[in-house]
Amino acid sequence: MICSEEEFSRKNQAAESPLSAVFMPTGRIRTFRGFRIPAKPGSMEESGVYFFLIYGVVVNLIGFALMGIDKKRAIRGAWRISEATLFLAAFAGGALGTTLGMHLFHHKTRHWYFRYGMPALFLLQVFAVILYLKRNL
Repeated sequence: MICSEEEFSRKNQAAESPLSAVFMPTGRIRTFRGFRIPAKPGSMEESGVYFFLIYGVVVNLIGFALMGIDKKRAIRGAWRISEATLFLAAFAGGALGTTLGMHLFHHKTRHWYFRYGMPALFLLQVFAVILYLKRNL
């Protein structure tokens, strides 16, 4: 449950303590097992770092899986996943997963645009994450 700072202070005026100033910054206040915990401005929670971390893990797992699935289909001679789809997964933030999948499954390693393009995309994504973290934390 999220409540405003005013609600929190009204409910807890009788229970003033020396720590109340520390735990009463401006911003949202959330509850955890009955305790109200404020989200500090500029914290990792408020800046969305957890969202980007979860997003990155999911997109990289998808990119890794796409490489493995495409390799398996290539061996069987079945319908394949297009190279554009593989690059789309990499552009969406899954360059690490597609690069690891490419090398682990020995798939698309002869194509120069995969051999050099995927690691280059990964380096660009690492650079973008570093810039984001420096500006927002």
